[in-house]
Amino acid sequence: MATVIRGDDNFDTAVTGVLLSGEARNEGSTGTGSAVDMASLSLNLTGFAGKRLIAQGSTGITESANTANASILRLHLNNGSSTIVIGALRSGVPHGGDFGGNSVDPYTVDCVYIIPSSHATTCTLKLNGGLDAGTFRYGNQNNYSHFDGENAGCVLTYFVI
Repeated sequence: MATVIRGDDNFDTAVTGVLLSGEARNEGSTGTGSAVDMASLSLNLTGFAGKRLIAQGSTGITESANTANASILRLHLNNGSSTIVIGALRSGVPHGGDFGGNSVDPYTVDCVYIIPSSHATTCTLKLNGGLDAGTFRYGNQNNYSHFDGENAGCVLTYFVI
């Protein structure tokens, strides 16, 4: 395996490949508010302080009624005593003109995060988000009649390098 060395001042060790990885998938569900946990993974980051955590979460969101004007999707990392936001994406009204129906707007949030010593332990990585007001559906369309069983409605993945 090739060793990659980057030329920036803050990077003083070689990257030799993926040290840890994982994913969580589900069809999606419904929620209310802006802090709904959509997917989560437990990961053991012990010994990985200073390494890079690359995380990505993807889903589709549609509001149930015309009540919101903003949506948010976040990547949370919790070490059991504190939660930090390592990535976030905010967007406008996610309804596509079809309130509570079959139009879902796609959202993806990703980040590259240097693992601090405070979180170089067993942690939970979460895809979290929702709307600033009202109920919503995430992952799949309202009637769940298309592509069921593929667990592609909500995806959370990570790598440590």
